Order: sequence, then structure tokens, then C-alpha cells
Amino acid sequence: MGKRCVGSLAEFVADIRGVGLVDLLVTISIIAALTGMIMPLFTAVDQFRLEYEASVLYHRLKYVREISTYTDYFKEAEGRTYEPVPRLILEESQHKILLRSGKKLLTSWSYGSDINISCNRAEIMFWPNGEATAGMYTISLGDKQSRVIIDRVGRIRIE
Repeated sequence: MGKRCVGSLAEFVADIRGVGLVDLLVTISIIAALTGMIMPLFTAVDQFRLEYEASVLYHRLKYVREISTYTDYFKEAEGRTYEPVPRLILEESQHKILLRSGKKLLTSWSYGSDINISCNRAEIMFWPNGEATAGMYTISLGDKQSRVIIDRVGRIRIE
């Protein structure tokens, strides 16, 4: 039949030489070097994610600015004297950004619970002539921050 293992675990352990101090130091230095190379990648991932979230918000603001240029056409077509311009509202407690026109919710966007977004205004509005309520969104992830700034003439930039 099959061969049986001869010897015991105690004999096997007795045959193995002990780990020396040099072996231990080499192993620890290799682990430290690998950790030193890998850790910056984790912080770079946070930075890339933060830049991505800022870019997404930037493009959403551009979208709101673009659709606001058509509010005059909506006003004429519906025959109303006043049509509310589209505006962006930040719902920090629900991690959402809402796009409203008047009382009507046009759409909403959510973001991750580990991302914090704050704004110095209750809402950001763009008018058909391109002007906007000046404001600044601050996006933070851990200890990193990025800002999306809207100036009075409707320009949007990321800092």
C-alpha cells in the first residue's frame, strides 16, 4: 500500500535550525521596504478619488449652467411671466445634490458617505445670461480637500 511517515513532529522540528538574528532583520527590512513602496499608492488613490469627485461636480455645474440658458425659451413657450431658474441644492445629511426648477425636482445625484461636500451658499443658481450666484463647494476625503468655485459671471473652476 502507501508509505507511512516515519518519525514524529518533534523529530521534524528538531531537524529545523533556528531563525537567526540576521534572517529576522532581513525579513523585517524587506517588509518595511514593501510597506514604504505601497503606502503612497493608498494616499494617491484618495487623491485621485477626490479629483474625480471634484470633476464630476464641475461637470454637473456646467450642465446646470447650460440648461439655464434655455429658461427664456421655456418662459416664452409656457407664457408665464416668471420661470424659476434651475438651481443646485446640497443635501448634506442625505449625501445628495438636488437639481430643482421651482418646486419641481429635476434630478438628484448622490455621492459616497466617506466624501464630505459643503457649500457656503444654500443654493447655486445660474441665470439665462450666464451669471450665477457666487459660491464655493468644498469636497473633502480624509485630510485632503478640493474646491469647486463658481464666480458671479458663471465661470466654474477647480482648485
